[in-house]
Amino acid sequence: ASILSDPDSHKRKSHITSAMIDKWGDHLATQKDNIKTRSSYISNVKRLSTWLNVEGKPLNFDSVDLFLKSVSNKRNTLNGYLAACKNFWNWATKYDQRFRALFTDKPNPFLNHDLPKTTASRAENYIAFTVEEVEQLFNEAMNKRDTNLAYLIVFGAYTGARIEEIGRISKDTTVFENEIPSYFKILEAKTKAGIREVPIPTGLIPLYTHLLEQSALNEGFLFAGKKNKNGERLNALGKRFGRLKERLGFSTLHAFHSFRGTAITQMHQAGVPYKEVIVYIVGHSQDNITLGVYSSGPSMKQKRDAIEKLKFNFAQIKSFS
Repeated sequence: ASILSDPDSHKRKSHITSAMIDKWGDHLATQKDNIKTRSSYISNVKRLSTWLNVEGKPLNFDSVDLFLKSVSNKRNTLNGYLAACKNFWNWATKYDQRFRALFTDKPNPFLNHDLPKTTASRAENYIAFTVEEVEQLFNEAMNKRDTNLAYLIVFGAYTGARIEEIGRISKDTTVFENEIPSYFKILEAKTKAGIREVPIPTGLIPLYTHLLEQSALNEGFLFAGKKNKNGERLNALGKRFGRLKERLGFSTLHAFHSFRGTAITQMHQAGVPYKEVIVYIVGHSQDNITLGVYSSGPSMKQKRDAIEKLKFNFAQIKSFS
């Protein structure tokens, strides 16, 4: 009874139990499609529960503040923890009878935290590869006879797509015109803007067609891969890319994400308008609210004209022509 009247008095055991987290995880599966996001949410709340147990702290604002300071000083990381914990709190105070009895009259301890300021997100801080660097990476992969990695680099450069978006390209997501691959659909993304149709530039068609011919060996996908616990098919290939770029002396500010910067830079410098066309190709959010609401975006021809501005010398794939 004393615990019910004062939940803060019971400080040695977290009120967030493993059984609750399991039930909440089942609920998350009905609310969030992205496996990686769900896994991250569950991991973050488990870490909080463990910390509360070890430190013998009650679940309140001050404890959460201490916990966040023990985790990281990076704003994006802390926002990820708060998002997970807020989601758990909302579920627990609604669906878990014991938790609701303890905390229904308590303020949400995950609200109104002042996080460290940051000038840009990690993705915004990545440095775009130059055209020459892209070709250097491709040639190095080919010289090491890692053709799958070399082909992945070509796809990243020619489309500006994220690595896992490329990993989900299949014959089923490809649209053909006169039996030639014309564009592909990205049907899964973290944001609405990420769901899009990307034209296949002329320089990519020979390799794209070659991989389509082999796709039956990869369950219909263009690239061979195996899903990890987060549902990512190309995680192993991505790690090989990380080792490749480190071997060539690139910094931590260069990543596969940097190919998006390469594509955006080339198109922008060629005169393609960013907000009106480029964002629809790479899947960035549309900042212009009015345009985002009232416009369906550029036509496929406009996007194709833009993506044809991407020029690279991948000599060793011309044999597919």
